[in-house]
Amino acid sequence: MFSEEEDFEMFKDSVLCRKVKSFKTRANPLEELDDGEFYSRYRFDKTTVRFLVENLDIQDPITNRGLPISPDLQVLVTLHFFGRNVHQSDVGALHGMVQSTVGKIIKNIAKRIASLLPHFIQFPSSPAELNDIKSGFYNIARFPKVIGAIDCTHLQIKRPARIVGPIMAGHYINRKGYYSLNVQIVTDHKCRIIDIVARSRGSLHDSNIWNNCRLKSKLEESISIHQGILLGDAGYPCSNILLTPLRNPSSRKEEKYNNSHTSTRSRIECLN
Repeated sequence: MFSEEEDFEMFKDSVLCRKVKSFKTRANPLEELDDGEFYSRYRFDKTTVRFLVENLDIQDPITNRGLPISPDLQVLVTLHFFGRNVHQSDVGALHGMVQSTVGKIIKNIAKRIASLLPHFIQFPSSPAELNDIKSGFYNIARFPKVIGAIDCTHLQIKRPARIVGPIMAGHYINRKGYYSLNVQIVTDHKCRIIDIVARSRGSLHDSNIWNNCRLKSKLEESISIHQGILLGDAGYPCSNILLTPLRNPSSRKEEKYNNSHTSTRSRIECLN
C-alpha cells in the first residue's frame, strides 16, 4: 500500500508523461502562393478573394477537432471546389481537412455568396445607367436602344436526390441527355450580369423561362420608361421588348440587321 503522498506523486508523473496533443498550423495560400499559382488554383486573384472575404462577414470559423479554420481558408476551399470541378475529398487533402468538414464549409460559404446577389446583380433603372448601356452596345455594331443581351446556359448537376421516381427527376434532363439547371442570364455591353434566373430545370425551353420571369413583366409594365430592347436568339419569341434574328433574310437590309444583331448579342455568348 502506498501513502496518499506517494499516490499523488505517481499520478502527477503519469499525467506529465502523457503525450501532449499538438496541432499543426494551417498553411495560408494567400501568403504562401505567388500570384500565378494562386490564380491557377482558385480562379480569382488575391485582391478579389480578400474583397469577397470582407463582404461575406464570416463570424464563426468552422473547427476540425479543435483546430479553427480561418474565413480566408473557408472561402478558398469553396472557390477551389467550384472552380476546379474536383471531389470534396481532393479539396480536403490539399487543404488538410476531412471531407465532411469541406462539405460543411462549401454549404455555408455558398449560401453566403448567394445572399450577395441583390447587391451585385441589379437590372439598371436610372436613365443614366440605361443610356450608358445603350451607347456601349451601339458602339459594337450600330444596333440602337439595346439595354441587354439574353440567353440561357445549362449548368450540369447531379441527379436531384430529393426527388423520388424517374419521372420527376427526368424533368431535370435536358435535350443533350444530362441533368442540369437551365440558367437565364442577361448581360450588359461589358459582359456584366444584370439579371439572372437560376432555378429552372433543364428540360424547360428558353422561351418558357423568359415568359415566366419577373424581368419580362417589369419591362412590359415600364417600357415607356426604359425605351429599350433586349436581344435574344431564335429560341425566343420576338416582341416589342425582345428582338430576335430574322430566320430567312431576303434583302440586303435584313442581312445587315442580322449581322448587327449577331455581333451585338455576342456579349452574352462570350459571358456564357
